[in-house]
Amino acid sequence: MLLEEKNSHTEFIGGQADPFSFGITKEGLPIIVDIISSRIYSDKILAVIRELSSNAVDACVENGKSNTPIQITLPTRLSPVWTVRDFGLGLSDKEVREIYVQFGTSTKRGSNSYIGAFGIGSKSFLCYGDKTMIITSFYGGKKTSYSAFLDGQMPSMIQIGQEPTDEPTGVEISIPVRLDDIQAFTDKCYSLFRHFSVKPVFPGQQIDFPKAEVFLEKDNWAVMKGERSYDKFLVAVMGNVPYKINLGSISMDGIDDIYSLSNYPIVLRFNIGELSVSASRESLEYDDKTQKAIVNSLQNVRAAITEDIRNQFASAKSMYEAKMLYAKLFHYRSPFYNMMSLFKKTDFMFGGLPCDKTWWDGGYDSGMSIIGFSKTSRRSRKVIGQITQSIDCEDSLIVLNDMDMTHGLLNRIAPLIECGDSDSKNSVGKQYTRVYLVTVKDKTLFDNWVKETLFDQPTINLSSLPKYKMNEIYGISTPVGIQSELSKSRAFKIDWASASNRRPNRAFEPATVDLKNTKGLYVIVDRFNVDVPSKLKKDFCDCESFEPRYLKECFGAFQSMTKKFTGKSPDFPTVYAVRRKDANKLGSKMFCFFSSLKKQANAVSKRHKLASKIKDLELLTKISSHDIMAIKKFSGGITDKDCLLFFKRYFSAEKTRDKNVWQEVENLKKWVNFIDEKSAQNEADELIMVANRFVGKYPLLSCLNKYELEDNTAAQNSLVEFINQSAASSSAA
Repeated sequence: MLLEEKNSHTEFIGGQADPFSFGITKEGLPIIVDIISSRIYSDKILAVIRELSSNAVDACVENGKSNTPIQITLPTRLSPVWTVRDFGLGLSDKEVREIYVQFGTSTKRGSNSYIGAFGIGSKSFLCYGDKTMIITSFYGGKKTSYSAFLDGQMPSMIQIGQEPTDEPTGVEISIPVRLDDIQAFTDKCYSLFRHFSVKPVFPGQQIDFPKAEVFLEKDNWAVMKGERSYDKFLVAVMGNVPYKINLGSISMDGIDDIYSLSNYPIVLRFNIGELSVSASRESLEYDDKTQKAIVNSLQNVRAAITEDIRNQFASAKSMYEAKMLYAKLFHYRSPFYNMMSLFKKTDFMFGGLPCDKTWWDGGYDSGMSIIGFSKTSRRSRKVIGQITQSIDCEDSLIVLNDMDMTHGLLNRIAPLIECGDSDSKNSVGKQYTRVYLVTVKDKTLFDNWVKETLFDQPTINLSSLPKYKMNEIYGISTPVGIQSELSKSRAFKIDWASASNRRPNRAFEPATVDLKNTKGLYVIVDRFNVDVPSKLKKDFCDCESFEPRYLKECFGAFQSMTKKFTGKSPDFPTVYAVRRKDANKLGSKMFCFFSSLKKQANAVSKRHKLASKIKDLELLTKISSHDIMAIKKFSGGITDKDCLLFFKRYFSAEKTRDKNVWQEVENLKKWVNFIDEKSAQNEADELIMVANRFVGKYPLLSCLNKYELEDNTAAQNSLVEFINQSAASSSAA
């Protein structure tokens, strides 16, 4: 590697001066040798592997064999020796003595084709273990061996043998390894050699290094999957040697967005000489050249990644394909999962719509109901269905309920989740994690939803799925003798104490009741979810059904609001539940729970005039822009009828707000539409007219400063007198 020449010349002013040259004393030489051969390396084992393997690669390059792999022998308990063999030109006796004995001597400073340059890597054996090394040179038809070792405080080398050979030229280095370090040598060889452009070979040893998985790769960089801990950082590779990049040492002014790449398994490849490295070759030197090269490379990575992502989304043929692409690219195990800051929402588009979600939103205006079937946890033994408002695209199948079925669904759907791809009971030939049953309730709304969302996920009809008995699916039939009481009951009673449980069936207990003649409240249930009557659906969140826990929340909101006004909280009522098929057995003395709840809430609203008070509260912010607010604190002495009418309503609303009823009413409004909005709006419009009429009479009010006026009694009295006199004059006229 070419080294930058750093020459300097000092001119002495004011007389002739003889410079004193620096040097090293005989006593200090062992210390300096120890520093540059051992103490500069923090990872001794990796230093030996990296420096000696790099020298071997350089030797092959020098001999014109850059594509020839070097040979590595890993240490074992039977042979605890690490060996590297190159196929270079070999070394003469003179070259061996110059290169391995002299510090700072290097033959590689004339070209960036070579990794080495400092002249100290070949002495790295002095940092490990017994500080010994065997050098074998295959040169001129001879095999000559040398032993290098630490003799006291200084290293020495002797020739230990020579014999004829017909082996290829080159050099072999052998390092004795401590038994405790055998595994460490293997692990560090993997961490280093996986970055070599030409991977070493291991003759006579079956070495299976895990292949690094590449997520996205270009000519000079790659995003790795990074399953192993030491993969999960930014790395620069130059001359086969990896260097962990510390972006904190780089000036990032104006380019903060690329800082988000620092914690991802990205490998940046550089040509030899593009970066400056430390003498130990363990880290980079962050001079201007290195910083500029890294920043430019990261900017190229960012641009290439965003362009590649855009192109992938642009090539998607359907919204479903685009959503699945998003799921693949930004899965939490994907390297892109935490790179979201690099992208804009417009980068994920299909058909003019964003596709940055892996699900379809099926809200109340979609014209359909959705039941999601799955095993809710790994411990779940059977498939269950739950009402949902969205459809997850990943590993899911959508089934259209073309039969309008409400019972026996699991007999057709469970095999798709329980049975494998090759099981004959799985009629679609693929096992899914989730299956969604879609029932179209309003064809017009559903068609509009499909058009607006570009819904195009493949679907199948329920009628195409064969029906199986549950014991055919699970292999075990439930004996009649242990059938649950709930499954045998025709009527139930809501257990309000257990209604908060997320399992709907826990909210019910069997009940023996005469449905024809008993007086009480009832709800209709299907799979232990409570149906909302179609005529009341819009008054109850536009829902078709509630889980029992939401029914409890709804009545709880009614209790809280009622207690605020009356001081008493109504008890949870006795509510009976019957299945859909038994709804026709209900007598005239049974009343719908939902109708009763709305009726009671409406009564409280009318009794306490909540409609107008709520609307008043909504209008407070609008009316506060009128300067009439400046005299609200002292309006008691004013006789103007418009003013009195306004403030009567205003203070009533203020009183309601002070009681903190607003929040309680809003909580109930989330569940039940019990306010007569039309009459409230008429009264609110009247109030606005009164406020406007009053301000129109007294335009000078716009000049008032209400904050100064509040503390000035004399000014208050004068203002009240002026308004009263003006009102009297207006009446006389």
